[in-house]
Amino acid sequence: MKARKLRLLRDHGSPAKYQHSVIGTNARLDSLQAAILSIKLCQLDQWNQLRRKHAGANGVSACTFSRLYHQKYRPAASIGSICFVVRTSQRNALRDYLRANGIGTGIHYPVLCI
Repeated sequence: MKARKLRLLRDHGSPAKYQHSVIGTNARLDSLQAAILSIKLCQLDQWNQLRRKHAGANGVSACTFSRLYHQKYRPAASIGSICFVVRTSQRNALRDYLRANGIGTGIHYPVLCI
């Protein structure tokens, strides 16, 4: 049942051509987006390496806060995360500290996803 519903959603909610039983989407790239992304793809490894470097620096800089928990990265990991997730009981103080040092923050999941 879930697979059928997902197939509907990925194709404008259409089980058959020109029949739309639910509101769906189509997320295919147009030619211009594909051209731009194909050029940017060459820089992806470099950007991911820089993200990993910054994530490590953020972890060291913020260690002055008690009970700061953050995700661990293996040095050889090829992860390219766009978020550096931390948890602390001093959230507002940490946010102020990071903001004062030119590091933007956001609360991406204020309510637990379950």
